Amino acid sequence: TTDRETRTMLSSLQTSMAESKQAMLAELSQSWRAELGALKDEFAGISAEKDRALLESRALLSTRESNVAEYTRTLAEKDSTIVELRRSISQLEAQVRSLRENSSEDAQRLLPDRQRL
Repeated sequence: TTDRETRTMLSSLQTSMAESKQAMLAELSQSWRAELGALKDEFAGISAEKDRALLESRALLSTRESNVAEYTRTLAEKDSTIVELRRSISQLEAQVRSLRENSSEDAQRLLPDRQRL
């Protein structure tokens, strides 16, 4: 073979290798793009799921806060009722003491009358 043929074969081989390299890079690039697209889709799904879970958690927290507020109001009402009942009991106890004292005094006054009879 001559130098010219060798250079032609070498040039042809280099061209073939360059084309092969370009094809492999294109295939690899396409594969990476597909994988990147799949990862983006997966991330978008995870992100959407996280957002839904976050909204559900916020709704649950809001409901619990509302329940706590209602429970607190109920406790305050019951505390108020207990205070009123204690006040009423104290008044009734005072009335009972007064009635006992009055009836004891009445009995003492009536006793001499009975002794006279």
